[in-house]
Amino acid sequence: MTGQVGGAVDAELLVVEHCPHEQAALELFRRVLDDTGHPDGVRIGVIRTDEEAVRRGFQGSPTFLINGVDLFAEAATDPAVACRVYPSRNGLHGLPSRDDLSNAVARLISRRQA
Repeated sequence: MTGQVGGAVDAELLVVEHCPHEQAALELFRRVLDDTGHPDGVRIGVIRTDEEAVRRGFQGSPTFLINGVDLFAEAATDPAVACRVYPSRNGLHGLPSRDDLSNAVARLISRRQA
């Protein structure tokens, strides 16, 4: 995929089957990528087995990836076919805030360009 700013960006959303946050996560990711000049789209990957979770380093659904890098990876979290929560000012939620996702995308892209 080719974005308008910063070159190619491969955006992927990993989810488990029937993730209750899949649609909202997809819409959020698309908006953030559009805002950062990378409106090319988001692929969706479905994690079905523990083996897939381990192979992909999947830490729960939804997981936001740019060029294969989990934007919110936590070293202490084991891969699992499970739901994921994101911290916010008001507690834990099934999605990161738009600001947190935007900042994570910008950090990763700026590191790539440096």
